[in-house]
Parts: sequence; structure tokens; C-alpha cells
Amino acid sequence: MSAPKDDCKDPDISKDCKIVEDITLLINVLSAAVGVVVVGMIIAGGIQYSISGDDPQAVAKAKSRITSALLALVVFIFSYAFLQWIVPGGIL
Repeated sequence: MSAPKDDCKDPDISKDCKIVEDITLLINVLSAAVGVVVVGMIIAGGIQYSISGDDPQAVAKAKSRITSALLALVVFIFSYAFLQWIVPGGIL
């Protein structure tokens, strides 16, 4: 593989441009972080739900946490899809 170019004037910019590689790395790190946080929130909500017992307020908070985590995942998926659509050739 050739060294990344700094000028990025090649029409096929996705192969050799340093900025594209940096953006790709950033998006991959953010994707992993979102995945870890969403899974952690779902697990925390599940634990909160299981120890809530008969307390309806605690059950509502646990359900809200799980719903918020899933909503955040859906928003991230749509924003990722938007980036794939808006950037010519995709971001990855």
C-alpha cells in the first residue's frame, strides 16, 4: 500500500488521502464507543428493572433508560447512514 497523500487532489480520494483515513478512524472509534455505551445502558436498565421489585417508579425509570438507549442507537444508525449518503463514495 502506498503512503497517504497530503494534498488529496486525486479524484479517487478515498484511497490515499490522510484526512479520509483520520475521519474513518474517528468514525470507527465513535461507533465502538456508542456500541459500548448502549450495551452498558441496556444492561444497567435490565439490572435496575430486575431489582425494582414492586416499585412502579423504579420500573418506569428502568424502562425509560432502556428506551433511551435504544433510541440513541437508532439515532446513531440514521446519522451514520446519512453520512454514508452525503459523502461521495461513502465514509468507509
